Amino acid sequence: MFQIRSIPLNVKSEMTSKVIENMRSNYSDNSNALEIINLLETRLEEIKKATVARDFVEITAELVKADLDRDNAYRSVVRICEGYLSAGVGHAGYNEANEIYNELGSDGLAFLQGSMHAESDIIRMKISWLRAPQRSAAINTLHLESFVQNLEATQDEFDRIYNSRKEKLDAVPERTPIQLAKDLNGALRLAHSWLSQMHGNKAAASVFAPLFEAATRYRAKNNKSTEPTPA
Repeated sequence: MFQIRSIPLNVKSEMTSKVIENMRSNYSDNSNALEIINLLETRLEEIKKATVARDFVEITAELVKADLDRDNAYRSVVRICEGYLSAGVGHAGYNEANEIYNELGSDGLAFLQGSMHAESDIIRMKISWLRAPQRSAAINTLHLESFVQNLEATQDEFDRIYNSRKEKLDAVPERTPIQLAKDLNGALRLAHSWLSQMHGNKAAASVFAPLFEAATRYRAKNNKSTEPTPA
C-alpha cells in the first residue's frame, strides 16, 4: 500500500472523507463495508474533536480583555462614589456614596487582582447588592444607573467568553491529533486491505484514488526538498 504517513493530517482527513464517500457509493449494501466506513468516520471525528477549532492564545487574549473591561467598569462605580465622598460630609449624595463605597471599595479593590473566576463570584454578589430595592434611590441620587448597567454587561461578556473557552477545553481529548492519526492510518489500511481482498486491487485503487494522489504529490514534494543543491 502507498505510504499515507507522508500526507499532512489536514489533507489526509479531507481525502479520507472522499474515500468514505467512494466506499459508501459503491459498497453501501455490504455490512462489512459499512462497519469499516463507521470506523473511518469515528477516527475522523476523534481527530476533529482533538483539533481545537480556534487558537486558544486568541481566546485567552479575549478573556484578558474582558476581565480588564469588567474591572474598569467596577472601578468606575467606586470612583464615582469617591468623588462624592471627597466633597465632604453634608454634601448631597455623601451618605449614599459612603454606603456603596463601604460595600464595593473598602478593601482597596484587592480582589480584582485575584483569580478571574473568584472575581466573577464577588462581582455578581456586588451587583445583586446594588440591585436590591433599597439601593435604587441611592443609585438614582448618584446617577449610577448607566455605570451599573455597564458593569452588568461587562460581567455578562466575561462569563460568555469564559464559558466558551471552558467548553472548548473540556471537549479536547487527552490524545493529540497526531497521536490519533495513527488510529486513522490503521483504519485506512484495514479498509484498503479489505477492498483488495474482496474486490481486487483495481477496486481498492479506485476507492483510494484521492489518498493515492495526495500521497504521490507530497512524496514528490518531499523528495524534491531533499535534492542536493547544485554547486
